[in-house]
Amino acid sequence: MPHSKLWSTRVSNATSGNRSLLCVGDFYLHPDHDAAVAQQRLTEVAVAVPIGSRTLRLTVIVQEKPWGTHYR
Repeated sequence: MPHSKLWSTRVSNATSGNRSLLCVGDFYLHPDHDAAVAQQRLTEVAVAVPIGSRTLRLTVIVQEKPWGTHYR
């Protein structure tokens, strides 16, 4: 969604008033890295979100790509 829409129109989502969210972030790392540390750090960042992430199920997905390692 373009930022201009956030400020100029009404925005709604499909949470039905529940405090839940789906957020996917893409991270690409050099192949020569510590995967366990990367996964731990991404989980720490997600848990730090103040919307109650400690009660949400968090999943970090890892895929190898020709240009690097893809974390989601």
